[in-house]
Order: sequence, then C-alpha cells, then structure tokens
Amino acid sequence: MSRDRDSKWVNQSLRGDKRAFGMLVEQYQSSALSIALKLMRHRQESEDVLQESFIKAYKNLHRFDTTLKFSTWLFRIVTNQCIDRLRAKKTAVKMESAEIDRMEWIIDRNPTPEQYMIQHETKKQTEQLIAALPPSYRAVVILRYERGLAIQEIADILEIPLNTAKTRIHRAREIMRAKVTSRTSETGGEPNAL
Repeated sequence: MSRDRDSKWVNQSLRGDKRAFGMLVEQYQSSALSIALKLMRHRQESEDVLQESFIKAYKNLHRFDTTLKFSTWLFRIVTNQCIDRLRAKKTAVKMESAEIDRMEWIIDRNPTPEQYMIQHETKKQTEQLIAALPPSYRAVVILRYERGLAIQEIADILEIPLNTAKTRIHRAREIMRAKVTSRTSETGGEPNAL
C-alpha cells in the first residue's frame, strides 16, 4: 500500500536519510507538477512552485501525520503555494500546450473527424472557462475533474470544510455555465453542457 511505503520513507527521512525523501519526490513530482501547471499555467513558475513545495515539505516533515496520505499533505502544500503566488501576482499567464493535451476527461477515445473537431473546440473553450475562474474555484475544478480527487480529499488539500469544497465546485460550474449561456445567446448557438 502506498500509505505504508510513504510512511516508511517519511520516517527514514526524519532519521536523516535524504535518499528516502528523494523517493517521495520521485513518487509525487509528476502529479504535483501537473497540479501546479494547471493552477499557474506557466511551466517555469510551476517548476519553481514545485521546488518550493518540496523544500517546505522537507522542512516541515516532522509535522506530517503518518496516519494520513502523504500525497494529500503534499498536494495541499503545492496548491497553497500556487494560490499564494497567484494572489501576489494577479496576472494571467498562458498554459503550456503540452499540459492542455492532458485534459483527457473531456475527450472521447475514438472520435470521428467531426466529433474530434467538436471535442477539440469544446476542450479549448472549457480550458478558457477554467482559466478565467478565480484561483480558489479553479483549484477545486482542477483537483476534481483533472486529477479525479474525491471532494473530501480536495477539502483536505485546500484545508477547507467539505461543504465549502462542494459549494466552490457548484459555483465554479455555475460561473462556467453562465458564461457558456451568455456566449451562445450572443451567437445564437446551442449551449454546451457543463
């Protein structure tokens, strides 16, 4: 079980084994970077956040409760670091195109050419809608739909009550739905289901 393996590595790290912490980094850096990329939408800043997050995790490892999942604790650090940077910066940056392709939760696996074009356009519009959300709403949407996390785990990562996580997901969907409805009424098209 990953929780037992992670606890073992945490305990070894606390005893000074830097290789054990390196195993934790190796295990979670890809997932943590993916979260940072989705929130920051800029590779270099995401990598900086990731490095800061692992340093913070290492310095605060003694505070980690080994009865909990290490990934939840680490993803909370990454998310908080991203939100702190976004609040300080308050500017939009472009999402890396390679990461856009990873948003598979929108895509049918065997589309016809017409379906592919529709899916591609829907994916592009959805990404724009998510990017336009306030950071706290963007975080829950990405963690829920991109990372596939349970709402309770999202609440744990963001250190918010469960009902707040549910409300943010609901409000984010409502904001996106309203923007789609507004766009389609302007163009006379049919709204996409979100």
